[in-house]
Amino acid sequence: MTMPAVLQVQDLVKSYGQGDAGFTALGGVSLAIEAGESVAIVGKSGSGKSTLMHLLALLDAPTSGAVALHGSPTASMSARELNRVRNASFGFVFQQFYLTANQTVLENVVLPLKIAGVGAAERKRRGLAVLERLELAEKAHSRAVDLSGGQKQRVAIARAVVNDPAVIFADEPTGNLDSATGSVVQDILFELNRQRGITLVVVTHDADLAGRCDRRVQLRDGRIVETPARTVPGPGLGGVEAAPQGGAALGVTGGVRTLRGRIRTVLTVVAVFIGACALTLTSGMGTGVNRYIDVTVATFGDASALYVQKSQPLIELSAGSGPQKYDPDSTQIATGFGVSFVGLSDQDVATIEGIDGVGEVAPVYNVVPTYLQAGQERFQLTLGIPVDSEGVQMASGSVAAEGADELAIPDTWVTDLGFGSPQEAVGATVQIVMTNKAGQQQEFDARVSGVTQASLAGVSRNPIPSTSFNERLYAYQVSGSPEEIPASYIMARAIMDDAGRAGPIQAQLEEAGMIGLTVEDQLGMFRTVINAIIWILNACAIIALIAAGLGIVNTLLMSVQERTREIGLMKAMGMSGPKVFGLFSLEAVFIGLLGAVLGAATGVAAGTYLTQVLAEGFLAGLPGLSLFTFQAPRIALIVTAVLTIAFAAGTIPAVRAARKDPITALRHE
Repeated sequence: MTMPAVLQVQDLVKSYGQGDAGFTALGGVSLAIEAGESVAIVGKSGSGKSTLMHLLALLDAPTSGAVALHGSPTASMSARELNRVRNASFGFVFQQFYLTANQTVLENVVLPLKIAGVGAAERKRRGLAVLERLELAEKAHSRAVDLSGGQKQRVAIARAVVNDPAVIFADEPTGNLDSATGSVVQDILFELNRQRGITLVVVTHDADLAGRCDRRVQLRDGRIVETPARTVPGPGLGGVEAAPQGGAALGVTGGVRTLRGRIRTVLTVVAVFIGACALTLTSGMGTGVNRYIDVTVATFGDASALYVQKSQPLIELSAGSGPQKYDPDSTQIATGFGVSFVGLSDQDVATIEGIDGVGEVAPVYNVVPTYLQAGQERFQLTLGIPVDSEGVQMASGSVAAEGADELAIPDTWVTDLGFGSPQEAVGATVQIVMTNKAGQQQEFDARVSGVTQASLAGVSRNPIPSTSFNERLYAYQVSGSPEEIPASYIMARAIMDDAGRAGPIQAQLEEAGMIGLTVEDQLGMFRTVINAIIWILNACAIIALIAAGLGIVNTLLMSVQERTREIGLMKAMGMSGPKVFGLFSLEAVFIGLLGAVLGAATGVAAGTYLTQVLAEGFLAGLPGLSLFTFQAPRIALIVTAVLTIAFAAGTIPAVRAARKDPITALRHE
């Protein structure tokens, strides 16, 4: 029984273009190639010999006619099946070698095995075995760019046979070699044909090479004009000298091109690094500041407390919108320092107490001292609002004890008041001088109970008396008047039965001309400003990442351009379009991953260092504030976002690479 030909074509037609612009490269070619046969396809340029080889190698589809492999039509094969056939059954040897210059010889040789999914250890074993047979084992770990022309073509042959193919397609395999080297390459090809039974299909202008083949197929104008029987092998090209190929120059050019590629990649990674680092720092700052605000709010303990004051701002600069009209019925009290307060009255306190959902109400008297005296020095004094220990951070001592004539001073006052340290200030006595309505002054001794530290809540910016001491000072302040002076409260602390009902209670207070704020409300504007700044910085970081993404697009587009032949070679060897897409997408993700990890790590390190430095310097007045606080989930989210941008950026060049036609790509100059 006769075995079917390994390759057979029937009435093969290949046309390009349409109408007057169209032409026919092949016109009705029929040919059968037996297993183990060596066939030379010869003809002048434009005769259609390369087109015929591309169709035989399943790199292109005919306009009409049929191609069969081992008797099976290939027209019904899917793209995946065609890729598998080219990878497993075909080997390719090209005139231009198509080696990746800066990869090792072994890496070039095992490319078909890598495309086929063969494991690394097996790839290495089979690659070294082939190199050993071709006497290139000592060059296995040399770069391809450092080889001579003959060595490069032997590497290309090793790559063609590493997958043990049934057919080798050789396109002008000796075209770039001198006669002696070309003769060696011919010997290798025909030895593979004779000893291993590999079918050899050669496209050549070389009459000697064609003469060594079992059969020569002559093409002219897209048609077979001669298929003589096997001829006696010719003597070779003898002493014909080929022009020098400039191996050294090619090596330098390849090195410079690779260096440029590396510089582009490094610059792109740096751009991603900057964006990821900035995003990490801004995220850490947002977390750190908001966490400090949350801690500050939490230190006040009772989240159900409302701090109520008049609708008019608590503190108004008199230089603002001009002087306010005098209202004898108002409880406004001038301080004499260009600042005025609009206090709450007893009626206001009663209104607060009458609101449904409000429990205890504790008003705070509006006390305006004349000055504070420490030793021989006098200082203007504005008292802070009396508070419990909640919400006050102490550098030393404690808050003023209820029932005692005490006050806690800010840490920024310690030196001015003549104390060497916060510890020295605790227990000392200062004097508060008050002036009553009769113009009389009285000195009140006050013991320093402790030294406070600044906080975002602002409760520690002025000396804080005890509630009882504050009331005693107020009693003297309003004394000496022949008429009863209505009580004036700077604010009132109202405890809500249910913190969840703060909204309706605040609405009723607003209707009554008052404002009720929780600690969270008071810090809300600060939080809003900080978050707005963080968002602006985040936007800048994201813009930087988008710019880096454009850099990835540019880098990979240039890479696709420079590696067009390599892409064509990989597709010829059976790599599918999706795999080519995945290859370039993976490069984009790798660039993004490298920049993201380095950027995030640098951001964390820089933020941690800056936090320590600022805590001991510029932010020393805000103890407990970690300006940059990093959370692993947020860092992971940033890295993931960067990888997403990198992948999206890599999609454009990856799609372009995946869509490249292998024949066009291999012809790319």
